[in-house]
Amino acid sequence: MLAFIVILSFALGAVVSSLHWHRRRRTVTAGAVSLDANPLLTTAPDAVGVWSADQRLVEANPAFEEMSGWRLEEAVGMHVTAFLDPDHLGQFPLRSTDLLSQGPFRSRRLVVRKNGSRIWADIHTVRVGDRTVSIIRDVTERQEVEEALRRREAHFRHLVERGWDVILLLNGDTHLLWSSPSQQRVLGYAPMDNLGRAFTDFVHYEDHGQVQTLLAEVLTAPEAAGTLEARFIHSDGSLVWMEMAARNLLSHPDIASLVIHLRDVTPRKVAEEESAQEQKLISALMDSVPGIVYLFTPEGRLTRWNARLREFSGLTDDELSRVRALDFLPESSWGAAQESIRKALAGEVALLEADMIGPGGEQHPFLFTGTGIELDGNPFLLGIGISIGERKRLKSQLLRAQKLEAVGRLAGGLAHDFNNLLTAVLGNVELVQSALETETVDPGPHLEQIISAVDRASKLARQLLSFSRSDISEPRVVSPDRLLLELDQLLRRVLGRNIEMVTLVPEDVWNIHVDPGQLEQVLTNLAVNARDAMPDGGRLTISLHNSHLDHSEAELCGDIQPGEYVRFQVADTGSGMDEDTVSRIFEPFFSTKPSAKGTGLGLAVCYGIIRGARGCITVDSTVGTGTTFSVLLPRSLADITHDPATDHRVREVHGGSERILVVEDEPQVRLLMEESMRVGGYEVLIARSAEEGLDLFERLDRLPDLIVSDVMLPQKSGPEMVTRIREQYPDIPVLFVSGYTHTYLDTARIPGSDRVRFLPKPFRPRQLLNAIRDILDESEPDRDGGPTGT
Repeated sequence: MLAFIVILSFALGAVVSSLHWHRRRRTVTAGAVSLDANPLLTTAPDAVGVWSADQRLVEANPAFEEMSGWRLEEAVGMHVTAFLDPDHLGQFPLRSTDLLSQGPFRSRRLVVRKNGSRIWADIHTVRVGDRTVSIIRDVTERQEVEEALRRREAHFRHLVERGWDVILLLNGDTHLLWSSPSQQRVLGYAPMDNLGRAFTDFVHYEDHGQVQTLLAEVLTAPEAAGTLEARFIHSDGSLVWMEMAARNLLSHPDIASLVIHLRDVTPRKVAEEESAQEQKLISALMDSVPGIVYLFTPEGRLTRWNARLREFSGLTDDELSRVRALDFLPESSWGAAQESIRKALAGEVALLEADMIGPGGEQHPFLFTGTGIELDGNPFLLGIGISIGERKRLKSQLLRAQKLEAVGRLAGGLAHDFNNLLTAVLGNVELVQSALETETVDPGPHLEQIISAVDRASKLARQLLSFSRSDISEPRVVSPDRLLLELDQLLRRVLGRNIEMVTLVPEDVWNIHVDPGQLEQVLTNLAVNARDAMPDGGRLTISLHNSHLDHSEAELCGDIQPGEYVRFQVADTGSGMDEDTVSRIFEPFFSTKPSAKGTGLGLAVCYGIIRGARGCITVDSTVGTGTTFSVLLPRSLADITHDPATDHRVREVHGGSERILVVEDEPQVRLLMEESMRVGGYEVLIARSAEEGLDLFERLDRLPDLIVSDVMLPQKSGPEMVTRIREQYPDIPVLFVSGYTHTYLDTARIPGSDRVRFLPKPFRPRQLLNAIRDILDESEPDRDGGPTGT
């Protein structure tokens, strides 16, 4: 600005000097004035124009020509309005009379150049004699900057005055100096009505402390700033959640205030509160579930869980966030677990039964169910784990109860069979005795009859023991046709003579992998139910054949896989069932019989056994026609495995000379064992109880090569006695004998259990000798020394 004033002074001085000079010389015609005589005007950066009284151009410098685009000879005589934008012309005082009355005049106008383009110019006009002189400066860039500033100012003013954010200016004592109009829209206060009030007057009293702390911190230093969220009081008394930002601009020369910016965040806070309440409800629901609830990523990282998982694992939330879901399962279950995860993420409902590892390494049986879920566009697996330890215990009790019920049904038929067998034994014994006394009859055939009767009784007893043992499942590969043929005689005795039984067993039936005792239980239960449905007699048909199941047939059975199965069908010609009865037939405790004739457990247990073997059981029935049960079990491609407890195939008998300690409380059995072993060449030591066996063992000068002991002994059992001995001498082989099945013998508690064998009663001498030889041949070379190790 100072340079412009200096240039203007020099220009005006030059113009005045030139005019005086020309007036003196009188060389310009018609009042024309030449500026060439003054070098200041010709070299000045600003345009200079001299106008006549009628506002026409008289003279101009080169800068004028450059600015306007007109050559001087073209421009002289042109009216001033030819150089100005008509829309911005307004009142432009160039007349001498105007200048005399108004003095020097300054304005900003839009100048039109020869090519039609426009520039902004500051024009300073002054009267010099009878002429008017204008000094014109191009200010286009300045004009554009000023216009931008004006637009920005208008924009910010609009934001402040029309926006929903509240702007407040406070003094150093935090009293209100100014507020934006939006204060009334947001908080209900007119901007000018509360000037001078303390800022905290607008804050809810419970939030005074944090607001005052923030203001104190901001006031500690220029440009200091801080934010928080607090509740403000609306003029109507309601509360408004505001996001507050404060900045100390007290030292700013133009603002000189503590600037407060408030933004209404009530909708967000309400949503957050609702979300928090919803999360609280979800957490309460999750914690109320009688099981473990979990949410984890496809990679197995836990993202949410309930209190049950914390209690079970003993881990904190921070620790749980760093473990994988699979870390709670034994490695043997990882494959099945990953397959269940894949199914769940594919949209299926996945089920998995597996052990879960507790904080001490102990394993607890659980049933897991899960389904895939998408949250914020990301896949997760949501599931529940239910402890089934108690359920398994109850299932075991249920199975035993059902077996007792079935055994009760069998008791009558078995008693009849045993009486027949005992009659045959007693009769033949007397005949043998008579033959020996008179020597008139050959006792051989009678002895064979006795042996045959005892074999039949032994088989019946073994079937009954297998049928009534606990629910320990011991599946193995079996031949279903052989199993059915062996069960045939037992079923015929159970059914009675008024039921015609037909067994259809084709050749080349596939092998299956199942617990044979449990399958016998299922078939026996179905046969007994069929008998009860035919009180006046009828026909029971048990058939067996191979089946190929496609996808549609497999879906009818539930979730079994398509493939090759062996089908058992049990069909009767009894009374049949209606649709309602059929729909409930596998429910526990549902029965069509009076309470005195059944508990309703049988078919529910059958269903559980078959499902546990990865098969299915279905029923088809028509009232008045009969009922057909179908049992499907998957084919096994493995070879048949024999039960070591009953597999005593005929072979040559071999004895030996080793020392054997025999512990048996039943005199007749003890005598049989002693005589059989002595005949085989063995040295036999006899004890009648576990205590007597321990005492005899301690007094021996040399260790026995084998211990043969009954399982059930008075006061102390055989396994307890062997455990005591094995604690010192773990290599001594042991052969247990018992009238119970081998499942009653818990060898896992005996040290060195891999050198323990079992022989069920009744047994023949050759079976006993073969079992002894087998275990001795597996043993180490003969030991020297006595129990003291010498």
